[in-house]
Amino acid sequence: LHILHQNIHRFVYLQLETQANRQRVYNVWLTHRKLFPNLQRVATNTENRNIPCCLMFGKHDAIIPPSLAHNLMKHFRTKPKLMLLDAGHRLINKETVELLSQETLGWIRHTH
Repeated sequence: LHILHQNIHRFVYLQLETQANRQRVYNVWLTHRKLFPNLQRVATNTENRNIPCCLMFGKHDAIIPPSLAHNLMKHFRTKPKLMLLDAGHRLINKETVELLSQETLGWIRHTH
């Protein structure tokens, strides 16, 4: 019927198959539903403590969309590195692991 987007169908199939999985997803959703960090405080504390910051987002992430990275970056005086990966919510997969390794190591060497 193709009523559900294939990503939602895959999520339901993989994550909601058993009662234990359904309970885990429910608990995570309840825990995170009111989680809205103060972005200004995150940026200020990161900069005040000289913590290098690299934001990694999936271009196709419907759960934590890349637009949230741009919202956070607005609060930094010195813009953090932003990596938009050709991925969804699962950033680490066969296609991105090598890129993440190379980019992260290069970024660490550059910031230290």
